Amino acid sequence: MGNIILKNKTTAKKILTLIIFTAIIFGIFTVFPTTTVLAAPAGPGIYKVTTTAGLNVRSGPNAGYNRISGINYGATFTVTQTSNEWGYVPSYGGWVSLDYAQLIQATPAPTPESIKSPGIYKVTTAAGLNVRLGIGTNYNITGGIPYGYTFTVEQVSNGWGYVSSYRGWVCLDYAQYIQALPTPVPTPTPAPANSNVTSKLDALINGTAPLRYNGSTQYAAAGTKWNDWQSSVWGWQCKGFATAVFYELYGYNIAACYFGARRHVLDISTTKTIEVFSEYRSTKDRMITLLKNTSPGDYIQIAKSTSQHSMIVYSVESNGIWVYDANTDNNNTIKKQFRDWNYFYDYMGSSSYGISAYRAK
Repeated sequence: MGNIILKNKTTAKKILTLIIFTAIIFGIFTVFPTTTVLAAPAGPGIYKVTTTAGLNVRSGPNAGYNRISGINYGATFTVTQTSNEWGYVPSYGGWVSLDYAQLIQATPAPTPESIKSPGIYKVTTAAGLNVRLGIGTNYNITGGIPYGYTFTVEQVSNGWGYVSSYRGWVCLDYAQYIQALPTPVPTPTPAPANSNVTSKLDALINGTAPLRYNGSTQYAAAGTKWNDWQSSVWGWQCKGFATAVFYELYGYNIAACYFGARRHVLDISTTKTIEVFSEYRSTKDRMITLLKNTSPGDYIQIAKSTSQHSMIVYSVESNGIWVYDANTDNNNTIKKQFRDWNYFYDYMGSSSYGISAYRAK
């Protein structure tokens, strides 16, 4: 019995020795797979320069762009946006390589409360709010909104808002959100007052029918001159012509235009006319949307600081409008001509007064 126990102990020791020896050999010669931890991509935040030579500031996000400034070793700076390990530093107006800087404090991800949205805002900084050509402080200042003023933001991007009334972008960090934009209530666009408007316009343009007023007539075919007859009736140039055509189509005098800052608007208070739209300093996209709602026979008034023009809509296309007008050559020539969207927007120009359109009831 004693021999059996001794033999079992000896066997156990041998087995234990074999296990330990195997573990040692396996541990020495076996290469275990390793997990590579990737560095998190650089993002907006506060950084510190780590290279003793200092950090170059360049005009774009790679070393191929020109050097415009530098940041000294040990200095901290704020990055507001990143692109391929490069960061934009608004205080220097340029880009730096983040390979030579240490992230000190990351910009926290926006919470639902801090995400900006279109709406009505109020300026909260005593110095007023700069209006810029684009999104970012590297864009030129084109104007300003005084402290305490309210303004409407139609579009938001990266904490900046587009204000169409100032034709530029503002940083919404310096403004208080007041309320959301009202939900527009869609209203059906009234149909043209006369289903035969296009055929009437064709007859006028082709010279087969005259313009008539108070017993007087004049043919107004495209290519002819808008002559002296209307000078004592409608007035000279484009507005007199457009007003006469509108009268021929619908049987009443539409209106006289306002002057000064509202010279793009007609006074229709005493007439049976619908204002299709009236827009002051519009964005191009909005202007296109509004003009696409016009119909044959509508009256368009457009103005800028130095001039104004009146015309009648012949037809609306996807890329512009065919119009019937006079005096675009400063020689009172009557024309049927195509005007693309750029024409309308460029006519208003940077000192835009605006554009409006009208329709008979």
